[in-house]
Amino acid sequence: SLHDALPISVGHDFRVIWTDTQRGITPPTFTNESISPWFFLLALVATAALVVTLVWQHRAASAARALGFHTTHSPGWGVGSWFVPIINFWFPYQAIRDCLPAGDPNRLRILQWWLAYIVGGLVGSSAFFAAFFSSGVAVALSIPAAVLWLVVLGFAPRVVTSITAAHRQAVAAQ
Repeated sequence: SLHDALPISVGHDFRVIWTDTQRGITPPTFTNESISPWFFLLALVATAALVVTLVWQHRAASAARALGFHTTHSPGWGVGSWFVPIINFWFPYQAIRDCLPAGDPNRLRILQWWLAYIVGGLVGSSAFFAAFFSSGVAVALSIPAAVLWLVVLGFAPRVVTSITAAHRQAVAAQ
C-alpha cells in the first residue's frame, strides 16, 4: 500500500537530494505528497504517549525517594536525561531501575526492557539512514527493529506493574 512504501519513498527522495548535492547539481525541492494526515495523527499520539510516560517516571521516582529507596538521580534529572545526548544511553535506565529497591529481582526485567529499547533504537536509526542508500538494507534492518520495539512494548506493562507492586509492598511494610 501507499503508506507501507512511505519510508522507502522518503528515503529515495532524500537520496536523490543527497546525490544531486554531491554532484553539484541543484537538487529538486523535497515535496512528498504521499505523507498522509495519519502520519500527523500518529505523531500526536506518540507525543502524548511520551508525555504520559515521562510524567509517570517522575511520579514513580518521586515515590521511590519518599519510600527511602536509593536513587542515583533526582526525579527531574531522570526525566531530563532522556533528552541529553550520550548520557541518554544509561541515565534513564538508572532512574527507572532505582524506582525498585536494591536487590529486587525485577531489576533484571528493567535491564532487559532497556537493552531492547537501546538496541531497537540503534537498529531502527540504522534502517532510517540505510533508506537513503538501499531500500533492501533498510527493510532488512527494519524487521529486527520492529521486533525489538514489540519487545519494548511487551515489557513496558511489566515494568510498571513491578514498580507499582514494590511501592505498595514498601508502603505496607512501613
